[in-house]
Amino acid sequence: MQGTPYLGRRGSFREAFPTIEHLKVTVEEYDGPWLDRTYRYDEHTAAQYINCHNPLCYNGGFDLGQQLWFMTETGETSLEHTFSCQGYEGSPKGRVRYGSCDRRFKVKIEIVYRKGADGPGKP
Repeated sequence: MQGTPYLGRRGSFREAFPTIEHLKVTVEEYDGPWLDRTYRYDEHTAAQYINCHNPLCYNGGFDLGQQLWFMTETGETSLEHTFSCQGYEGSPKGRVRYGSCDRRFKVKIEIVYRKGADGPGKP
């Protein structure tokens, strides 16, 4: 099954993370000190990248897939962390860079692994 690329590979979430039975991700996007919006994802809706919604931001957001990979490799079941936006603010077509995007993402990840998984990262 082709779908969103995870960690540079084409395929489904299940193919990329075979040890994850259930996933719960809550992302709060902050614009300075103010909460702008909240997103929720699970094993059916999660994507490799979570995009920034600042209209002046280019290449922004953070890499959720990489965090999931680190967690599955070590067998972690939960994570709470704040990520800075990796993008930059720029002119309407992105040709002129004004500076780093100041948005941040407060992320809570909860993973339930499949029963019978043979250690971290292995089905």
